[in-house]
This record gives sequence, C-alpha cells and structure tokens, in this order.
Amino acid sequence: ERVDRERAVADYIAGMTDRFALREHQRLTGRTLFP
Repeated sequence: ERVDRERAVADYIAGMTDRFALREHQRLTGRTLFP
C-alpha cells in the first residue's frame, strides 16, 4: 500500500506543468516562489 501511494504521488508530480506546480505550491503554502 505504501508503494502504491508513493507511486501515485510521483505520477501526480510528474504530470504537473511548471505553472500548475507553482500555483499548487502557493495554494498549499500561501507563499509565492517567484513574484
């Protein structure tokens, strides 16, 4: 089960565009990496 979860997280991150990843980081942390 742990391996399945880790693989799902890796697949989710691998499928992100750069813009989506930056927006998701901001949504989760409240911080902007590149103003």
